[in-house]
Amino acid sequence: MTLTKNGQKITLDDNQLIRELMLSFSLKYNLAYFDRYHSQTIGGLGIGYTLLLLSKYGEIGRTHHFYAEKYFKAFPFLLEDCHSPYRSPIEVGASCYSSRVFLRFLLKMGLIEYTSRWEKYTEIIQIKKTPLFDNWISVSAPGDPVV
Repeated sequence: MTLTKNGQKITLDDNQLIRELMLSFSLKYNLAYFDRYHSQTIGGLGIGYTLLLLSKYGEIGRTHHFYAEKYFKAFPFLLEDCHSPYRSPIEVGASCYSSRVFLRFLLKMGLIEYTSRWEKYTEIIQIKKTPLFDNWISVSAPGDPVV
């Protein structure tokens, strides 16, 4: 593999490189490529909403179910693709969302701390934003000045 001319130029500017990586990974890359969940859209759709949730609630560790409940409240139609004879749609959806967004994207970018433990056959995942998150991502209401 080799970098294109545009890719070589981008590597000279750290801000541009981070911007392109974030935009490509969140908007162009299909987070469903490497799993067997039925839904192709969970996680990729509404990635900005996830960043807003982390910006607002990520100071302290919270479970992935906390974020999944808010995500699926905003996008309830995504649960229609969550089927399993053993788990509820919200459990399947939360697992898919957590795997795609937190584990494969935000953790790899260094934007969250991700810890996991097991309780009675159930994985409990804690998510907390890192200082890097606040350095890279600023969330503001429409019309507010960009900081």
